[in-house]
Amino acid sequence: MLTMPGGDITRPVPDLTCYITEGQIVLSADLHALGAYPPVDALESLSRLMRKAAGPGRTRADHLDVAAQTTAALAGARRARELGEFIGAGASGGTDRLYLDFERACRQPLISRAGRSPAC
Repeated sequence: MLTMPGGDITRPVPDLTCYITEGQIVLSADLHALGAYPPVDALESLSRLMRKAAGPGRTRADHLDVAAQTTAALAGARRARELGEFIGAGASGGTDRLYLDFERACRQPLISRAGRSPAC
């Protein structure tokens, strides 16, 4: 694992390492503060090999579609949260609330498992 001061992944070492490993797993201090384990930021992390690894005999037929939809929904939740900071969370529309509910549903199992060993 590679970490950088202040989480700056644009520094030369993590940036170049990404090209060697074909991806980066970015840990979030915010998710860690919430108690999520592991505190992986799905929107900042990347894998250049995912498309090559998905396919018949390896993943479900709809794997790439589900991954894209999940990423889009998590991005919608991030936008809704940021917008809520400016205009107030109560002013969020129905779609924004659905995105935030989806994000909470994705995060909850990670938080409830915090501090426990993953099942083998």
